[in-house]
Amino acid sequence: MLRRDFERFGVHLEGAVRDEMTGLVGLIQQAGHVYMMNAIDRSKTGQVVVDVGAMGAERVQRRAGGKKSFSLPAGVFTPVSTSTERANRTGTGTGTNALVASGDSNVCSGLLAHCDSEVVRKAAFRAYHAYPAENAELVDQIVKARYRVAEIMGYRSFGGYQLDGFSLAGMPGAVEAFLTGMNGSIRGGVEAEMGVLEAFKASVIGGGGRVEAWDREWATNGTLAEQRAVDGSDERRLHRLVRVSGFVSGMSALLTEAMGLRLVSVPLGPGEAWASGIGKVLVVNDADGETYGTIYLDLLQRPGKFGGAALFTLRCGRRLSNGEYQLPKVALVANISTSSVADGYLSFSDLETLCHEFGHAMHSVLSRTELQHLSGTRGPQDIIEVPSHVFERFASDRRALSLMVEHSGGDPCIVDDQLIGVLESRRRHCAATKLQKTVHTCLLDQYMHGEGVLGSDFGSKRDIERFMRAHGASGSNDELTAFPPLRFTHLVGYAGNYYAYLFANCIAAEVWDGGGRGEGAWPSRALMRDTMLQTGGSIPAKAYVRELVGADGLVDVDGGCFPRHDAFLAKLGLKS
Repeated sequence: MLRRDFERFGVHLEGAVRDEMTGLVGLIQQAGHVYMMNAIDRSKTGQVVVDVGAMGAERVQRRAGGKKSFSLPAGVFTPVSTSTERANRTGTGTGTNALVASGDSNVCSGLLAHCDSEVVRKAAFRAYHAYPAENAELVDQIVKARYRVAEIMGYRSFGGYQLDGFSLAGMPGAVEAFLTGMNGSIRGGVEAEMGVLEAFKASVIGGGGRVEAWDREWATNGTLAEQRAVDGSDERRLHRLVRVSGFVSGMSALLTEAMGLRLVSVPLGPGEAWASGIGKVLVVNDADGETYGTIYLDLLQRPGKFGGAALFTLRCGRRLSNGEYQLPKVALVANISTSSVADGYLSFSDLETLCHEFGHAMHSVLSRTELQHLSGTRGPQDIIEVPSHVFERFASDRRALSLMVEHSGGDPCIVDDQLIGVLESRRRHCAATKLQKTVHTCLLDQYMHGEGVLGSDFGSKRDIERFMRAHGASGSNDELTAFPPLRFTHLVGYAGNYYAYLFANCIAAEVWDGGGRGEGAWPSRALMRDTMLQTGGSIPAKAYVRELVGADGLVDVDGGCFPRHDAFLAKLGLKS
């Protein structure tokens, strides 16, 4: 595997072709870096420009139909008087007064999810998918350079080059079979959910009309709120479960119960922390106190910090020449909001995220491979997310959640039938529609790294629309030709492997639900520790998964394989 990794970058090539490979790898890395910087550079965000006249007409139409009007979120928009040149460019009409907001991803996402004005949502949708324009050229450079790398290495596509001999899938055909099969399985569910969303839109604005791309998040949130009003469920309870200050003790109690481990907080040494507020815990055996490794916890927001949440490996585990084992060290970095800290409780989303990242952390800390190149998460992309998705399931499991609540200083009795019902409805609401969006993005990622990269029409709006319609996407041309790679930053890091999240979700569901285990019956310690975590990346992907879920948990096709999706769809309330 180490040799293969070197050869992937052309170390075995000679002469001009080696020089070309070196140049291509450099181009991909540099273009990818600029692409990622563009995606977070607010100076390149552009703007959401809303025609005041169109919005006024929308209000009048609603009043005429006896429907509730709407208000805009405070502090988001600024009124401007548009010039003729600007008006022509933005489509607001000559000299029309407008409202302008930042086209930042967070602003656009918030408007798409919560704003009752369709005029505003449509403007936010277009702004989101139009930025940053130069990334379209960078995407073209990256995928063509990757194609040439694959060609030099003797492959028909970069997707085939990525998967050959290393991944669980093995071949692009297996990934396509998996994605198209799942797409077909949920199509009926999508149609049913779209009917519900259309009815909601009609009830809010009057009349009929299809649910457009800019309506979906808003209508999904609205129908969920209606459902909760009927059944009396209160989602606010989800956000007052585990205390920020008690997360470590809560997770420690869970690890003790699930795997016979515990977390021990220890002081930092001089110069050991890279910022204030860093914690340090040892993962130890609860029975004899043996230490397995170290986790640094950098959980709270601060200015200029890395966004999102991720696990960083600081030192891998490996067997030293004197026979001793080098214990791994990792850093779990998150961005818990200042409002959560002030309130004292983790949001449920933060709790899920931390459980997910702890799965990665335990994979790195508990693996006992001889070579550091195979340690922990150093394995095929389409299986390294399995432990994290298994751990994420703890956040919504009654017994696990009760343990974390109790040992973080709360009353475990709050984890009752109603709260579990809220979690269940949250998971299942519009699940097919959300999943279809992910499946389509995975399919597009495969297409971008397929065999047609050099086609004259490749990547054009017409080409993307044709591709999306071929896979059953519905909606207006605005939706189908909004090019996801413009802000789809996983395109750089995953490079034809975005499907890996769905693979991992399906495998994790089989691990969790295999054997018909009932509520509170977790996978065994032996399965989680010895099979799922301890092996790191030292076992071939297919053998690893078959040990986890059994031989019949995989489907062989086209020289590769993919996991069954039955348990995953069942968890979402969808029939296979």
